Amino acid sequence: MLTCGYRGDFVCYEDFLVETKAIAELTRADDAHLINELKATGLQRGLLLNFGAPSLQFKRLVRTASENLRNLRTTLKKSFYENIDNRTN
Repeated sequence: MLTCGYRGDFVCYEDFLVETKAIAELTRADDAHLINELKATGLQRGLLLNFGAPSLQFKRLVRTASENLRNLRTTLKKSFYENIDNRTN
């Protein structure tokens, strides 16, 4: 959970996040960073742009419904077990 406010590089039309980089090449760590930013903002779509390579690199990432369902399932399961613990105390 974030303890401070979060601002992405660009949030376009309150619908998708644009993350800009200026590095030699995009890595999987950059993908993971964008996915974490999407989770933090609650947005579903993100665009990763890299201006540091010899030519523009870009990736479009979308959080899928199955990922959202997994998160919901985990939250519901946690809530269920918390309710059971509260009843037995």
